[in-house]
Amino acid sequence: MTSDPQASTTMSNHNQEPFANLSADDIDNQLSEIESLCMNCHEQGQTRLLLTRIPFYKEVILSSFTCPFCHFTNNDIQPANRFEPYGISITVYVQNAKDLNRQFVRSGYGSIAIAELGFEQPCNKESGTLTTIEGFLDSVIDNIMKTVKQVEQTIDGLNHDEQQTKENPKEHVTDSVNHDDSPEFEEQKTKLLAFVQRLTAMKNLEEKFHFEL
Repeated sequence: MTSDPQASTTMSNHNQEPFANLSADDIDNQLSEIESLCMNCHEQGQTRLLLTRIPFYKEVILSSFTCPFCHFTNNDIQPANRFEPYGISITVYVQNAKDLNRQFVRSGYGSIAIAELGFEQPCNKESGTLTTIEGFLDSVIDNIMKTVKQVEQTIDGLNHDEQQTKENPKEHVTDSVNHDDSPEFEEQKTKLLAFVQRLTAMKNLEEKFHFEL
């Protein structure tokens, strides 16, 4: 959503290797900052770039965009070297807190699956992810709860329209969503909450599971 992070930029420290090992003590000297167009409000925001080497992985470009006008933010991670012709599959059997805290880098071409749930999140070619297994579970739970909230709003709207129809049948205009659909939305909400309950149990280590990247 920002300008190409691989575009040429002026490094803060010209004597530094382009891809240095990540160090908290020297992170300010490794950062580059460029102005970028915000795709949300079309004002000028700022992208901070960090070219770094992740141990046991590869060289990557970390980017963080912020807009001071609309407060839109976007974080991304992109590989800095060529793609391998074939991918690999990594499976972790999550049994304890140490497993939950395992950090992983997922490129835009990586998918994630949890066999016990019959769950798979397909690749997203627009951006990569740097997080932990627990962090991933949190993000899935947050996204599902947002959907639950939308379903609840739809149910409330249907119930309100149904009540209005009973009170003023002549004045009521039929909505594009039929009142008879309310039970289906209730069922959808129940299934989503049951799924969140399973995810929460896995996050709390009440249920062991296989995490496949």
